[in-house]
Amino acid sequence: MNFGKQPGWLELPEREWAPFTSSSLQYGAGKVAAAHSCLGKVPSEIRGVWAHGWTPDFFCDIDPLYAFGDSLEKDQIAFVGTKCLERYLVVNGYPAKAIGLPIAYLPDRKYRRKERSLLVMPTHSLDYTKHSWKFDEYAQQISEIKKDFDEVWACIHTSCIKNGYWVRQFQECGIPVIEGVHANDRNSLERIRALASQFEFITTNGFGSHIAYGSAFGAKVSIFGKFSEFRTEDYSNCPFFQTYPGMLERAQKLNSPIFLKSQLHGFFSHPREAEERVEWGLEGIPIGIKDTFNTADLPTQMGSPLWKNFTPGNDARVVYEARRTGGLVAGKTVTAEFAVHALNETLNPHDITRTPGTSSSGSAVAISLGIVPVALGSQTAGSIIRPASFCGVYGFKPSFGTIARTGTLKTTDSLDTLGFFTASPKDIRLVFDQLRVRGRDYPYVHRYLDNNERAKRDVYDFNNPRIGFARTYTWSQANGYAREAIEKFCHGLSSMGCRISDMELPAEFEEVHQLHSDIYNFSLAYYFKQESISHEKISSIMKVLIDKGNKIPFSRYQKALQLQEKLCKEFDQLASEFDVILSLSTAGSAPLRHIEEDSDPSLLWNFLHLPAASAPVFKCPAGLPFGLQIFARRFNDYRILDFLEKFSESSIFPVSPTKIA
Repeated sequence: MNFGKQPGWLELPEREWAPFTSSSLQYGAGKVAAAHSCLGKVPSEIRGVWAHGWTPDFFCDIDPLYAFGDSLEKDQIAFVGTKCLERYLVVNGYPAKAIGLPIAYLPDRKYRRKERSLLVMPTHSLDYTKHSWKFDEYAQQISEIKKDFDEVWACIHTSCIKNGYWVRQFQECGIPVIEGVHANDRNSLERIRALASQFEFITTNGFGSHIAYGSAFGAKVSIFGKFSEFRTEDYSNCPFFQTYPGMLERAQKLNSPIFLKSQLHGFFSHPREAEERVEWGLEGIPIGIKDTFNTADLPTQMGSPLWKNFTPGNDARVVYEARRTGGLVAGKTVTAEFAVHALNETLNPHDITRTPGTSSSGSAVAISLGIVPVALGSQTAGSIIRPASFCGVYGFKPSFGTIARTGTLKTTDSLDTLGFFTASPKDIRLVFDQLRVRGRDYPYVHRYLDNNERAKRDVYDFNNPRIGFARTYTWSQANGYAREAIEKFCHGLSSMGCRISDMELPAEFEEVHQLHSDIYNFSLAYYFKQESISHEKISSIMKVLIDKGNKIPFSRYQKALQLQEKLCKEFDQLASEFDVILSLSTAGSAPLRHIEEDSDPSLLWNFLHLPAASAPVFKCPAGLPFGLQIFARRFNDYRILDFLEKFSESSIFPVSPTKIA
């Protein structure tokens, strides 16, 4: 069938036709699994069942077979999208594991979204179902709202094309058609993502996975117009319902507009009024959890044999928030001993002779290797920024106090900060919005992040931010190639017309590394007093730090805390003339595993409670990655995210981790 040319701005993957031989291989799910498992080709069979489609939790009230499909068997594990569905299947006697949907494992790829564009995705049939939907009426309703958009296209599923549905009606209304996905196309999941990532708005007239997929990739999704009713007679030839006839009436109830409005109320709107659904942001996304965060269903060893097989019996607050918004705990990531300095078994994927960055390095490596798209970490000095820099991924350490630390290992009260790693800059905002604290119980966060009081009185031009460049007192310890790289980067921004100027720190800030050491070592000696008794089971470096801490008088510790508070306030004033500030993440690429890292600015910004991100921008002469650090005044977290998103669109920031040679 001739659909004419697709819009010139729309980028879609080539078709890759291969008849699927099991349900787990449909729509390219097998290709995703093979790529993620580093297999050279797609297998003809997959042990277990991994369905491509979205099954919302409210479908768990009907029957396990309907919730997951007739391919479900009690002798095969079902890999499912959500923890709720996992529990439901297990209770009903089916082995199951929540790992997320196949689409969540696609390798990261950048697309540009077309403003004021609408993609219409009407309900689709199956090859063997016959429907009497109001095709002409729905197409006419869409035609009447074309004036509200610059471009309107209809995406029609291949089963509907085969059955003669929708195409003629839309074309007669002057709405061009794009062919949708096909079960035998191994690039179908990428095709869905490409469409959802390039159209600003998506609308439909019935229930389907495209509601979740469109939301997950940032489109503004709505359910609008003449609803395509689920009629029992339409499915008389459906093999599934012929085998299980008792489910047909229950399925009809779940697919009725009355029921769906009760579950998906916010989606029923005019397409122009549709909103991004950030609360769906982590639905089905696998997340790596640093092994210093409590997890109810997995041990938390904290990198020490002293705590081997310890199960806390609860989730850390941040893990709870990740699960609450639909995220899946994929597993625990290896950490340095007690999140301090002693390396464990984690290797740097770019060069195994080099350090991956100690404390949160397991999470950074999990992103670099594509094991998960999001991984949690923590930072007391540089344990997010440094591993992100050395492993070539994005790391984000938000303002001190914006992500709750309850249920995580405590090393230092005034320094410990939680954050995370991602593969792409666009994911940072999504994850931060799900994990951070909100409300009046957190007065500073409520004032500066929830209500954004500072933005109301500051002059902030998103399109032309005020950029600072801070060399700091650690500049002399940076490698020459690193100094040259960041200066060249800043010059490039200036040549693009950006407002950029040097930021000079007063001499008193040169005390920060020593003040940090006093606070840190004193705290380690206090919090790990019991562990230090078992001398044979803690590392030599941990012993040294605890011994140093035991020699620090309490008065010196108190003075260091007072100076920290003073410097935080002074820096806040110094930084008020900038929207974002740039520095090196580390002194260069990763040193050898047995070599201590040179001093860098990451400890300085953490000490001052600032938000900071490391972007995988640079490479050393040997080809190893190191990062650019973007930071800002405390609670100006969203200005960092604005900056990253704005300049990733112009390819200044990469959209994926540094490739492993």
